[in-house]
Amino acid sequence: MMKKNYRFAFLLSVGLAVAGCIDKNYDLDKLDKTIAIGSEKGFYLPGNNSTSEISLSDVIDLEGNDVISVSDRGDYYITRKVDEGEVDPATPVVSELTLTSNTEVTNFDYDLAEVAKAARTQGPRLAAGSTAREIYHFEFNSNSQNAEIISLTTAEFTTNINIVLDYSDALKEHIADLKSYSVDFPDYFNITVSKKNTGAGQFAFDSTRNILTVTSPTGQPVILHLVINGMRFTDGEADSDGNCASYSSGRCSVVGGVVLDVDYQGNINEMTQGLVINCTTSMDKDITLTKATGYFNLAINLGENGGFDINNLPEILDDEEAHLNLSDPELRIFVGSDADIRGILTAARIIAVDTKGRETAVDIDVDSSQLLIDPFTGEETDENGNKLSTTKTTLVITDNPPQQHGSKSHTYYATTKKGSKLADLFYNIPRRVKYDISVAADPTYEGTVKLGYRNAETQEPWYTIQPSYEFHAPLSLNEGSAIVYRDSITGWHKDLEDVTLSQGSTITLTANVYNELPLTLKMHAKAIEQAGEEQWKDMDANMIEVNITDPDGNDVRIKAGSVGAPAVTPVRIVMDQKNTRAFKQIDGLAYSATCLAPEDPALQGTILNERSQKLRVDNIGIILKGKVIIDLND
Repeated sequence: MMKKNYRFAFLLSVGLAVAGCIDKNYDLDKLDKTIAIGSEKGFYLPGNNSTSEISLSDVIDLEGNDVISVSDRGDYYITRKVDEGEVDPATPVVSELTLTSNTEVTNFDYDLAEVAKAARTQGPRLAAGSTAREIYHFEFNSNSQNAEIISLTTAEFTTNINIVLDYSDALKEHIADLKSYSVDFPDYFNITVSKKNTGAGQFAFDSTRNILTVTSPTGQPVILHLVINGMRFTDGEADSDGNCASYSSGRCSVVGGVVLDVDYQGNINEMTQGLVINCTTSMDKDITLTKATGYFNLAINLGENGGFDINNLPEILDDEEAHLNLSDPELRIFVGSDADIRGILTAARIIAVDTKGRETAVDIDVDSSQLLIDPFTGEETDENGNKLSTTKTTLVITDNPPQQHGSKSHTYYATTKKGSKLADLFYNIPRRVKYDISVAADPTYEGTVKLGYRNAETQEPWYTIQPSYEFHAPLSLNEGSAIVYRDSITGWHKDLEDVTLSQGSTITLTANVYNELPLTLKMHAKAIEQAGEEQWKDMDANMIEVNITDPDGNDVRIKAGSVGAPAVTPVRIVMDQKNTRAFKQIDGLAYSATCLAPEDPALQGTILNERSQKLRVDNIGIILKGKVIIDLND
């Protein structure tokens, strides 16, 4: 974890200093300028040197990386965001429902004498004593099934009914005896009377019962234009007049009629003839439902076989030895919806693919927790009270959900299925994450949706359910984790090409490492030589060997510590020359620090911090065994 500019080359500083003090004013061309310093017993530089403190920001380069972010306080987090622009939205569509009728223009003569006679016995359709007659009957049925609708409560559409009521000459002569009459429409309709012949009498419309009453008719024809804006469904139950609006098994049926009832106060006997109201009625043949309230069966695609790549990893993770066992990872799914549909997560699988193509799959337990997407009802407001155009729902998938599910507004939690953890996805550092998330409309939620498309030609949808994703976890190392820092120190050759150590010589660096990082460090180093411009290769082990041990020569790991309580680990770095040509060829060292989870369980899970956690090397001592031979001959 040391900075590049803390170079091992200072080990040879004594020999190089001697080379630098030769007086160039003397003519030494005829002299043998080979100088030997030291002895086979070696000599020692006292350990009164130390490095400055090194923090993680000195060694971890995050520029341009895809997965590590830093908080304001300096904590490292594994974060991979997939913004809305990277994910196709779901566009749920409830198909339009068109109802068709074969009913033509109908003419019906309401003969007051016949009605009066029938009222004294029994009408063919209505109860005995009634003067009401159905002047128009209609039946509408859907052309096809609609599997996206379970049931309907109300629907909106626009259709027209036109009625002309005209009087016979005989009735016109007795118009004063015609006190009033009513035109009764099915209760399930939502009707607006948009046009009537106001000079033909006084009109009143009872929208609760859908009854239009005409009083004091003048004898002029009554011309009515009514607009039906929608209807409510009666669950298949017909009223006393046989009117029924039903939706069942994906099909819609509407049956009803228009009924005329007359209040005539004149004398009618068996000889009375010609008192007739002629009723001409027509209705649009097609009804297309454009908006409906009810229960829906919709699949909502939130990224089937979607995913994202991780292209730019920091060097500490871009290593085949790197593994992460993260604490408290979360997959956050943010969903913005402008549809009055409540979604339920029915299945979810997340798959991580590492650099070797190995897949790690995690399934979400959607049975133990109902993970919801809240509907947009048009009543959502922001913190300033302004109405929002979407409802924002956050679905959090975590290994450790809180006890209070849904404690935050529009936030829901789920965990992984037994036997897997979300943390498994990052154990082998992934290069691609795939997800397959299935959502269905909640069949128990009553919502209101527009049917069909905003633009039928381009199939522009009415609704957009837009997901985005974020994988978030503190960067802390638990058991099984490893991140690897690799670096090299080069450029020694130009300084050491004139330096030779006697056969069997060694250079030993001793130091104490003061470590506040919550990481156990396993150090490795090897000598390298130049193999070309900006190219290096490992030196043969028969030339020089580098070992990092404890003072007794055993394998060593630098112990993890904490801020204010550094762990102190004595270390020894030995460069053992096997061939006297080694220091003429060496150009530096390649070294690595494998960072492991702390051995102390109390330190595991500590978030790495780029500023507060530091490392310092103190009491640096150098032991040279053998002679330093400096050849100053041309």
